[in-house]
Amino acid sequence: MNDEQLFFKDSRLVLIAAFRYALGRMTYMSSAIVEEIVANWDKISDSDKILYIREINEAIEMGHAGMQCDIQSWKRVILMNAKRENALTEKFDYKVECKDCSMLKEDQNGSWWCDDVGKACEDITSCTF
Repeated sequence: MNDEQLFFKDSRLVLIAAFRYALGRMTYMSSAIVEEIVANWDKISDSDKILYIREINEAIEMGHAGMQCDIQSWKRVILMNAKRENALTEKFDYKVECKDCSMLKEDQNGSWWCDDVGKACEDITSCTF
């Protein structure tokens, strides 16, 4: 690709279409789309955020969100929304739990790391406030 940037007349539509394509797939596409959603979270409308969260939760509940590694990627989007809700209510004391770790730490990209073993968290089991 050259120095020109891609331009979509309706970036919102393209992102939603990519999201719906990726949700439930068992390929790298799930994590690639999660990265795009997380990177653009502040630019995404509230109604689209609700759409993403609702469809991710439904897919997880129905067992259609992909493999465990895909589900963990999609949970990053849910966590982005939880952190935003905390900021709006000025409630900053949230706790993320993992079945394999006792200490979790968030990096600058919004990923969660197990302090106990020094690796990316594989199984976030809950997010409480």
